[in-house]
Amino acid sequence: MSMLPFETPTIFEQLPKYFFSVPKVVSNQKEKFESDELLKRLSRESEIRFVGYKDRDIVERRVRFINGLKEATTEIVCIVFTPTGTNLQLVFNSCANGFSDYFDFEKERGKVHFKSSFIMNGVCVNCKGWIDLEKLEGIGCLEYDQERGAIEDALVKENIERFDTLFAKANGYSNTNLMNRPSDHRTLYWGYFDGDAPVKRQGKWTEDNWFLCDKYLPYALGGGYVISSSLVKYIVTNSHLLSLYHNEDVNMGVWLASLNITRQHDPRFDTEYKSRGCSNNFLVSHRQNINDMREKYDNQNNLVSFVNHK
Repeated sequence: MSMLPFETPTIFEQLPKYFFSVPKVVSNQKEKFESDELLKRLSRESEIRFVGYKDRDIVERRVRFINGLKEATTEIVCIVFTPTGTNLQLVFNSCANGFSDYFDFEKERGKVHFKSSFIMNGVCVNCKGWIDLEKLEGIGCLEYDQERGAIEDALVKENIERFDTLFAKANGYSNTNLMNRPSDHRTLYWGYFDGDAPVKRQGKWTEDNWFLCDKYLPYALGGGYVISSSLVKYIVTNSHLLSLYHNEDVNMGVWLASLNITRQHDPRFDTEYKSRGCSNNFLVSHRQNINDMREKYDNQNNLVSFVNHK
């Protein structure tokens, strides 16, 4: 098992965070830390070893281990928890993740004490301990990171409050005829399209940099839509060439405008600013509160149960 406390940035990180802020942690971090078998075992102090550069002699490995700590912006320190065989790739750089990682050569002669924070199995943890600079062995354990856990929990709560307005009937996608046409869904852009939307010039959706024409290019409304993995790959690969606008759904319409793809307008995506009413045929319903979602979910399950028992 390997852990890295950072990810490679993409064009999506340049967009407003309320578009692509995906929770990284589970909702009950502390409970999982105390119940997850692997995390429980790693929370006990146990033998750890530096396992980098195994093909080099011990003298060179010592030098590289120390340099790896001191040059944390470019080096990753690999250690293994001997009892479980769990490999961790640690970065000791507070700028990498915003938390107080450290290493200390002064605390105890001949040893380095360290702490590195990251997210493992959906839980914020610190890996802390010490390693003997001669043997490259020591003692370490994981502990629940209360500070970072609280921050990530707040982000999860914020995301729930922002995105609890969309109800999607997941089984409806696989049952549609569109999914039975492989040639279509390999390059699929599927939703409720608007080709006559005026450009927003005020409010939180203001587009100050729009210049293409007097209205938005056709796009699937952002209350919910589907794109194929090949289109996601296209956007990521060409992100350095793409113009960036304020509205996520407008961006998607512009980025895909010139491509020869399957655009599927579907009125079953109830994704306009105001709902078009209530229908059992809707695949996506926008502007739903939690009670609305629960009611729709229960109705859907009761309908499936009724059909199966007819």
